[in-house]
Amino acid sequence: MSYIIGICFAACPFLCVADERLAVLCLVCAGAICAAACLWNKNYRVTVVDILATAVAAGYFAMAGGRVSPDKLYAFAALCTVWFVVRNAKNPKRIVQLILIGALLQVALCAAQVAGITMSHHSLFPFTGSFINPGPLAGFLAVTLFAYPYLWGRKNRIWLWIGLLATLAIIVWSGARAAWLAGCVGAAVCFLPRIGKRGAAMLGVAALVLCAGLYFLRPASADGRVLIWKASASMFAESPVFGNGAEAFRHGYMYHQGDYLEDKLLSEEAGLADNVAYAFSEPVRVLCEYGIAGLLLLGTFVVCLIVGSKNRFVAAGLVAWLVFGLFSYPANVYPLRLLFVILAALSAKGGRAVWTIENKKFVRVVATLGLVLLAAGATVNYLRPQRDKDPDYLYARGAQLYSEKKYAEAIPVYEQAMRLAPSSLLAVDMGVSLYAVGQVDEAEKWLKTAVNMTPAYATPAYELFDLYRREDRTAEARRWAEYIIARKPKVTNSVTLFARKQAREYLATTKPDGRPRK
Repeated sequence: MSYIIGICFAACPFLCVADERLAVLCLVCAGAICAAACLWNKNYRVTVVDILATAVAAGYFAMAGGRVSPDKLYAFAALCTVWFVVRNAKNPKRIVQLILIGALLQVALCAAQVAGITMSHHSLFPFTGSFINPGPLAGFLAVTLFAYPYLWGRKNRIWLWIGLLATLAIIVWSGARAAWLAGCVGAAVCFLPRIGKRGAAMLGVAALVLCAGLYFLRPASADGRVLIWKASASMFAESPVFGNGAEAFRHGYMYHQGDYLEDKLLSEEAGLADNVAYAFSEPVRVLCEYGIAGLLLLGTFVVCLIVGSKNRFVAAGLVAWLVFGLFSYPANVYPLRLLFVILAALSAKGGRAVWTIENKKFVRVVATLGLVLLAAGATVNYLRPQRDKDPDYLYARGAQLYSEKKYAEAIPVYEQAMRLAPSSLLAVDMGVSLYAVGQVDEAEKWLKTAVNMTPAYATPAYELFDLYRREDRTAEARRWAEYIIARKPKVTNSVTLFARKQAREYLATTKPDGRPRK
């Protein structure tokens, strides 16, 4: 069982970049098979951590309701089966070995990408491993650093040194500051018993200095994350105790960013705004989606895992994941979610049993039947996906209809996409489509929403200016023409230059009262 789960982990990043739904299906089936085999081995010892894990899982499914696509529900169910299998694994060392192999495969792929043997998955970066950008890759590698001291021995010392140095080189080269910090804190936890209280205090001071230094390394990027956290405050305030529901951040954050920036369109802070799908902080996301109650439950679960862990190296891996999650989005990257579940299950091994579930034949049969149905359901879901809950598909379908000038058909597609993953680009297409079918007031509303979401993007402001120009609303058209010229763009490109040229020409040929200039 340990080999199967370990192999699934090593293969997961590669499958996810090709087809995440296929990766989930494979993990569901493998997890169901292994879990069914575990059911027939022995009685199950239930610990406090198991109870907390069950509460977390139940809370997720309860908060999901009809908001979450079946793909994500099956993905979460697969993680639940992995938890059960790893908790009952007889040889956890095999799992750690395969975690390390998975990390080294990523390092080897990065080397191949740098050498030009294979392509990076992002045009702006020389390597990404099998991830979409170097940030999640570096976080993945930083968390797996725990495996080196875990497996350290005289026979394999040379190979581990080579792998460790290569991994560290990729982490440093990636430029991912959250991963650097996660690796440093994880290493400190690994060797905390050897350095004593004085050493721990010195490490704490060094961590604060490191955080300040990392901020000044790329302050605009850090300020952009602060903007996200500030704009999230109104979302949290809507339902502070129990949150807004699973996946609520992606479904609703951009509207709150628009509301936050509505009166600050020309400010320097507004120039940092971008289309955002992730909170870049797991505590912020949890507060928005599950509220204070959810954060307390998860916090209790994590503290019990770390304090109760029998192996400080595994605990160090968990701490590294949590530190990375303070400034990034590991819960939205499936291989990193899988890594967290494996580390959590390894930490929970050996805990004191609260009670024991007797392995009766009826329990085994019912549980096995449930696992078979889970695997069958995941297979059917993969073969017959529900496209109406896939924002990427909806965006592509809407863009196709938009390019074919089938605006009336594109509007309901865009509406559904905006409910799932709103963005200023979608809002612009929505506004232009509504204007094309004669709904001027609705088009104006959507274009204003798009401008508020990303004030430094040229396209939303230009389309709003163009609407007023076409409708001969000169005063408003001139105001937005002046805005296009005054607003420092996020990116200067052909669209920006064209919008500014049109704005200048309009201001040069019209007067504030609407009469043309002579």
